[in-house]
Amino acid sequence: MEIIEQTSDFAARTTPTLDDPTNIDLDIIVKIFDYNPDALHRIDLDVYIIELRENRREPTPSEKDDICSICCEEFGTEGDINSLNCKHSYHHILDWVGKTLTCPCCRAILA
Repeated sequence: MEIIEQTSDFAARTTPTLDDPTNIDLDIIVKIFDYNPDALHRIDLDVYIIELRENRREPTPSEKDDICSICCEEFGTEGDINSLNCKHSYHHILDWVGKTLTCPCCRAILA
């Protein structure tokens, strides 16, 4: 029953983004999940990483002296800062997020 609920939730989130959702699309989603129960987690992770790559930014003036918890360097004035949903910011968070969907500081679930 849980698999059906998770698949339904995923389909509900995914279907509106498809140009022309069909029964075939939903069938593919169900088959992916049946083949690999961790597929939903992996898809969420991939989507979150894409969002992080697209949303890099310059540090704010108040952040320029802050230190990145990942690389232990000051943010300085260089770009490529990512802010997570929990509002923590990092230089090099993509590798971390590629392995786990939690913030390294507060362990908040990111996606």
